[in-house]
Amino acid sequence: MRRSLLALTTTLLGGGLLAPGAQAAPALGIPANTPALFALNADGGTLTPVAGKKGRFVLTLSKLDRRGVWFTDRPARQSGSVRPAALFSSWKALGFAADPPNAVLTLSGGRAQADTAALELGTPRYSPRTGTVRFGAKALSSLSAGLARHGRKVDAKLPRRFGDAALFIDDGEDDGQIGSGGGCSLGEVALLARQGTALPAGLLPAVGLTLPIDENDALYSLYFATFGAAPAGQFRIPTLPAPTGMTYVICQYGDFPFGPGAANDCATNEINAFPTVPGSNWTARRDIAPLAPGLTWYQCAGGPPGDSPPLCTIGQVTLFGGGAVGPGYLPADGRILSIYTNVLVYQTVGTAFGGDATTFGLPNLPGPVAGTTYGVCATGVFPSFY
Repeated sequence: MRRSLLALTTTLLGGGLLAPGAQAAPALGIPANTPALFALNADGGTLTPVAGKKGRFVLTLSKLDRRGVWFTDRPARQSGSVRPAALFSSWKALGFAADPPNAVLTLSGGRAQADTAALELGTPRYSPRTGTVRFGAKALSSLSAGLARHGRKVDAKLPRRFGDAALFIDDGEDDGQIGSGGGCSLGEVALLARQGTALPAGLLPAVGLTLPIDENDALYSLYFATFGAAPAGQFRIPTLPAPTGMTYVICQYGDFPFGPGAANDCATNEINAFPTVPGSNWTARRDIAPLAPGLTWYQCAGGPPGDSPPLCTIGQVTLFGGGAVGPGYLPADGRILSIYTNVLVYQTVGTAFGGDATTFGLPNLPGPVAGTTYGVCATGVFPSFY
């Protein structure tokens, strides 16, 4: 299942689909190896539950516009038009048949609490004569930062029949940065070394904020009222004091923790704090004092078979077991580095930990128990700040 969502604001095109820079892209008029956004709109449709299969639906969109619009945002802004038939006939070549894409359905004029659904889409069945397309669909529980930063959320229930609608589909090209929807698990606590106050999209500072339940229902299902009282309809996230020059953050939009019986992405011996069991490939480290009551440290035994370790986000500070830091990390031992050979790390970390005009320092953060070591991500994904 693909794990990130990317959205267009309605001021751009009114709705959209995201397709990868795959072999099918040139056939659709899109430059090769270029992420492209498609905008398709429908006059109406239905979202019908499948009997006996919880969370499964048939999504039908009726009277699709005869032409959609695609555009690329990088490396240069380009645009063109595409017929729905051409897009759907390219579904397999785009990789969507082998790896079903995530999508967001948004309803124009819908009630505020019933106008957005996150879905995993099956293969489309399209009728050019009527302009109708049908997908098998699986309900998803949360949105990634890419969509959430435009103010959207997943609603618990949508009407079975609706009017004007737009569909957002993700190509799964997750950039891997923490908070991007694939770089962290929902509710996970992470530590960042950074200069300034900006945070990567999808992360919240762990400073005791209160959040509306109806806009963060998946996160609320993990935290509940564990971290103190909050006004009606809201809940509170923890306050976690961090070392100087660093900030504890909470993943607001990411992978939903899989729980017992499933494995999720992580580096071998990575240790993180969670409000719930993140997956069967994690083991509780109860020898490490919790950051706060209700949070437990877990150590990863390794990601799912065949998966490469996920890229870390530059400036991310992660605890490791096994006496060594993971791929892409340098030990958080206060070492001094050259700015010129570590520009991206310097731009993130700054000089809070020492240095001069040509050098900067990493934090000096000993592991909490024997055999544990903190590392600072130095080779990975440069964070996008919003």
